[in-house]
Amino acid sequence: MTMPRRSRPMIARSAAAALAVAATLPLVGCFGVSTDKYPFESRTWSPKTVVLIDTRTEEELWRYEAPVGTTLTIRFSSGDEENLEFPDEMRWEVKSDIGTEFSDEGELPAPPEGVRRVDWYLRPAPEYPKPDAPRAEPAPLPEPEPEEPAAEDPEDG
Repeated sequence: MTMPRRSRPMIARSAAAALAVAATLPLVGCFGVSTDKYPFESRTWSPKTVVLIDTRTEEELWRYEAPVGTTLTIRFSSGDEENLEFPDEMRWEVKSDIGTEFSDEGELPAPPEGVRRVDWYLRPAPEYPKPDAPRAEPAPLPEPEPEEPAAEDPEDG
């Protein structure tokens, strides 16, 4: 069975488009996009502490106790290539999953992929979410009352 002549160009175009898409897939992580992403959900019955370890020295470089009701997300990406000891960058952010306004974020230099390890530990459970601190300024303290001068004792005179 032979194909009609009109469908051959359509197949060729489809194959070319598929090949172009396949060729660009390795470039996805090249433009500041990190695919090295690790989320840690901290819940009442599984409160988590996350630690970054340099496996060359077994040194703990960073520790974070994720509050209950949050998700801690860690991303690694290329950083300062001139820094031979810590050429990568670790970015972390914490977002609330329970409607509170809690959030936190930061970044730090990290060891390269082959010599870093991310460990996580469960803290004793249950652990309950802590309420948000009030956002309003506290009421000012009252002004202290001036002290009255002591009355002179006539016998001291």
